[in-house]
Amino acid sequence: MRGRISGFSSDRLMNILTKLDQDVVIFIRPKPDNRAAIVSVDMAHGL
Repeated sequence: MRGRISGFSSDRLMNILTKLDQDVVIFIRPKPDNRAAIVSVDMAHGL
């Protein structure tokens, strides 16, 4: 994958991550008024 996730469905990405023994947590939050809604993937380190 080399840091790129294009071409992966969200189900496939979550399946890969759980097979790698990683927890997957999805946060849903209101967007700021000054921009359009976005989708982002962040990786937490040291948790």
